[in-house]
Amino acid sequence: MIIAGASGYGKTVLLNLLAERAASIGGMQVIGIDAFANGLRVERAIQDCTCYKVGLEHTVNILDVIFGWETEGGWENNQILHVVAQVVMLLGEPGESADGKKRFIPMKLESGERGVLALAVKRLYQQYGVTPDTPVAAMPTLTGLIHVLEAMGDPVADTFARRLRYLIYGSSTEQGEKTPDGVAFDGCTTIDWRFEDTIVYYDFKTVPEILLPFFYLQALAAVWRYVRTRRVTRDIFLMIDEFGYASQVEAVANAAWVIAKTARKYRLGMVLVDQTMRPFLDTPTGRQLHANAAAHFFFHMQDVEAQDVARAMSVITPRALQFVIDAEPGQCLGVIRKDAYEINVECHPLEASAFLNS
Repeated sequence: MIIAGASGYGKTVLLNLLAERAASIGGMQVIGIDAFANGLRVERAIQDCTCYKVGLEHTVNILDVIFGWETEGGWENNQILHVVAQVVMLLGEPGESADGKKRFIPMKLESGERGVLALAVKRLYQQYGVTPDTPVAAMPTLTGLIHVLEAMGDPVADTFARRLRYLIYGSSTEQGEKTPDGVAFDGCTTIDWRFEDTIVYYDFKTVPEILLPFFYLQALAAVWRYVRTRRVTRDIFLMIDEFGYASQVEAVANAAWVIAKTARKYRLGMVLVDQTMRPFLDTPTGRQLHANAAAHFFFHMQDVEAQDVARAMSVITPRALQFVIDAEPGQCLGVIRKDAYEINVECHPLEASAFLNS
């Protein structure tokens, strides 16, 4: 499911109503990933809900395994490419996205250099006997990757090792005090991934904007491990807010697509939320997520974007297009399979007092 539209028109209210009703009426478990403290609002409103606040006091290990044994093409090769993409991003330079948000510009690589890093990750995993069943507490870290790179005796490997040392320790020789990036990314993941309550939120509001995709990615990995290995007793709704910004890191979009492809097998439904449809129209992975979605809910959009969406979805008639453009707060166009519906999002008075203005 995809929910998109301008800020202030009701996306979060709909998301919260879905969470509350899926849990209380549908008997589902709801897991939310959020960067705007919405989870704290849901926690205050619903008894069986816990919101965990995550910030730079936590460490996330980009070497944690996200892929399972059943992954098409093999878990190891997919996982290695997944790690390489994150390392290249982490070693990049701060910059801005097209909409002015802070992001990392990936490190530029010459032809073949990616292969050196991939081989180092492969050797590190082999050295530690890593499999999809390896717990996060037993995973190797970036310091371990540095040691493998240095042992390769290759000038390209040495360059990667040196840049990682500067990132983690601020020095090419020291291995003592760590930089803020070193504290955040060099070590076993310390976030307490607990999925015991009916509704569980992870709130990343205090994570700096530029680092948010890395934290989102580890949350996706943790949820996917839980979904694949749990004893299946109920369906799950996974809700991801601010998906577009996080998915500017290719590994985030790819992780969402990996989950989407086999979610039904594990009785998982995924809800992706953003202020615009651009993340789902402008990239190959985004278009796959868009095509795979069973339902879309479009809140108010400006003319140009609404027209782009209509061109991408033949079910949206001129009348439906105009409804999206003219939509007031609380109104949205629901597209479910091949049918479109003009919807007013309505709350019970108790729901309204808890969720309106969210």
